[in-house]
Amino acid sequence: MKIINKTKICFILFFLLPLAMWAHPHLFIDYTADLIFDEFGLVGVKTEWTFDEMFSWQILSENTNHDQIIDNQERENIEKHAFSYLKESGYFSFFLEENERFKVTKIKNFSPRIENGRVIYSFFIPWKVKAENKPKYLKFLFDDESYFCAVTPQKDGVKIINNSKLKAEISMLDQVSFQISFWK
Repeated sequence: MKIINKTKICFILFFLLPLAMWAHPHLFIDYTADLIFDEFGLVGVKTEWTFDEMFSWQILSENTNHDQIIDNQERENIEKHAFSYLKESGYFSFFLEENERFKVTKIKNFSPRIENGRVIYSFFIPWKVKAENKPKYLKFLFDDESYFCAVTPQKDGVKIINNSKLKAEISMLDQVSFQISFWK
């Protein structure tokens, strides 16, 4: 009887426990997103990701001069070793136009910084969608399908930046996804 109990315990510890570790986030990201419009339609999304204290601490440990400022060499190092791998996942982006997914393959203007001991990544995702006379509906969210990272919008952190005559609206569909409508 004791052998069976030890076998069960070993099974749980060595096979099931590692699975449970993957079932919850290990890294937390709070983001803002500005949907940028020009006179022709949507241009893209400028986003800022604020990381949790633990990940920030890991990145800050690479700040070799400990000045709390990320210089060009440190930025390149962060981009190469802590950011570029996100390309494989489309930078956690799920952008839909007419229920067709727009695959994000590149970003622009990557710029990490430190504020209040937290690392913030700022970058721009080009996503061009032409405006029409009738409303166009887009959906978007940032999410990690592996559940390793919890990606959450900051309160009132998703906005439309519209310097044109287009009409544009945004609404929250649920706790993490948004719908954008715009037209001429």
